[in-house]
Amino acid sequence: MDIEELHEIGKKAMICPYFANKDRVTGADIIFMPYNYLIDEKIRENFDIRYENACIIFDEAHNVA
Repeated sequence: MDIEELHEIGKKAMICPYFANKDRVTGADIIFMPYNYLIDEKIRENFDIRYENACIIFDEAHNVA
């Protein structure tokens, strides 16, 4: 789903689309996110990102310094 679809679902169900989508991450096979979510320790802790047994692909990896 894109952000517009999440917003529409949130309005109809009267829920916060951000937190509803955040909860769905645990069951996902593929997760797309900005690279700083993986690099920044505080963000990783906030989102409870764990990458044991994961394959991580950085698009635009030249931006990671």
